[in-house]
Amino acid sequence: MLIGIAYAYKRSGKHGEALEAGLEALQEAPNWIPAHLLVTSSLVLLGRVDEAKAAAQRVLRLSPGMTLTSRAKLMLFRDHAFRQEFLSTLRSAGIPE
Repeated sequence: MLIGIAYAYKRSGKHGEALEAGLEALQEAPNWIPAHLLVTSSLVLLGRVDEAKAAAQRVLRLSPGMTLTSRAKLMLFRDHAFRQEFLSTLRSAGIPE
C-alpha cells in the first residue's frame, strides 16, 4: 500500500513525500524493484543526483541486466508524459537503455 501512496505523491509533484513513502515501502520489502525505482526517480527530481545514482546501482545489483527498455514494458502508466518523465529520471540516475 505504501508504494501506491508514494506513486500518488509522485503524480501530484510531491517528490519529498513520494521519497519518504518509497523509503517506508523499502523497509517492509527491501528487495522490491518498483519501490527502488520510485526512490531513485524521486531523488533525481529532488536534485539529489548522487544519491539517485547510488540507488540506481542498488537496483542493478538486485536486478542485473535490467534496462529502461525492459522495464518500460512492465510499466502500466497510462499517462504518457508521466511515463516518459519516470524513464528520463531513471536514465539520469544511470539505468541503462
